[in-house]
Parts: sequence; structure tokens; C-alpha cells
Amino acid sequence: KVNQCTFQAKVYDKPSRFKYGINNGRVSKLYAQDKVTKDVLFDYDRGWNKIPGTTEDKELLNALLLFLEDLPDHRVWQFSFRRPKRFLVTDGEVLDFEDQ
Repeated sequence: KVNQCTFQAKVYDKPSRFKYGINNGRVSKLYAQDKVTKDVLFDYDRGWNKIPGTTEDKELLNALLLFLEDLPDHRVWQFSFRRPKRFLVTDGEVLDFEDQ
């Protein structure tokens, strides 16, 4: 969760060589939805199904990409996300997480 939004992502250990990742990066799938209204904010699945429409949605996308692209190798964190986490956007760039 990020603020009032939920997200799901598929992140690889290495950047995409075949342009499947967002900006040729590690994130090949990213979906965000408003928890209250259930509106889809953006949806990327090896290509854009829905691009972020508002400035807030674009800032959320950029913050998520900064966080996800900086994740360590999956062997380091693979068991830490088995339980839901809450994410907070700080300064539009940094995400911190804590156990719920």
C-alpha cells in the first residue's frame, strides 16, 4: 500500500534487455489502484494499458519506480514481502515501509 493506493509489481533482478520493463528497467508489470474509489491509476504490463493521468498519479509512479528499481536481488528480500506492508511517500521520491 502507498498512502490510499494499493499496487502490485513484477520486478526482475536485472533490467530488461528486450524493452519489456518500464524505461527498459527492472519493472515489467506495475498496477496501482485507489483503495477508496477503486479507480485504476495506472497499469503497465510489458506496455502501457493505462498511463497515469494526473500529476499525483505521475508522482506516485515515479516514487514507486525509484523504490522498485532500487530493490536488492530477490534472494535478499523474497521472504520479507510475504505479509502486507504499508508504504509512505516522502518528498515524492522516497518510500519507507513498515509491517502492518
